[in-house]
Amino acid sequence: MIEDSDGTDRFRTGWRVGNPALVIAHAAGHPTRLNCWSALIDDVASPTELDRILGTEDRRTVAHHVAILHENGVVRAVSKLTGGQRRGSTETFYTAAVDPEIDKGCWLGMPIPIRTEVAGQAAGTIVALLLFAIESGAISEDPAAEVTWMDIPVDAEGEAEIEAFHDQKREELHAIKRRNAERIEGGAKQVGRRIVAALGFNRTDPAAGS
Repeated sequence: MIEDSDGTDRFRTGWRVGNPALVIAHAAGHPTRLNCWSALIDDVASPTELDRILGTEDRRTVAHHVAILHENGVVRAVSKLTGGQRRGSTETFYTAAVDPEIDKGCWLGMPIPIRTEVAGQAAGTIVALLLFAIESGAISEDPAAEVTWMDIPVDAEGEAEIEAFHDQKREELHAIKRRNAERIEGGAKQVGRRIVAALGFNRTDPAAGS
């Protein structure tokens, strides 16, 4: 990542970031930004509080990354408090405005060079979350956890079948997500946050064969 003179992030290709899903996808490119966003998913906090929660001991850097997330709509400001730790200062409190998601429309709308960077960063985020769950014991203790992997030789019809499968399951997941949100807003207890990731791509490594 590089930054414009005004501090707005750009991809190395020079394509300006303006889509929250892209910001989320490339958040893994900077751990502080990813950690700030993650901390705000179910909480409200100011950059000063985030600095303390994350133990970064660098409020200015935390505030910078929160501002980037705010400018791109990933987090939203919910309140302000004047007269905090510094006399006359105003603290802004934020919470997450969107969940981490890259949908098909967003993916297809990206310039090809951007897909490469986003795919790498999104995969990095997913792997990091998976490794943390493994190390913490959450995977082994979760009866509903699942890791499924297949290597399928396909023809042209098979490619279309897999694409249709992904489209169908994506719609079903969106429906499940909406129903969960409605129940939780209605008073149901939230018991966790489940990561659901789908990858589909052609192998190009030497062992893949023709």
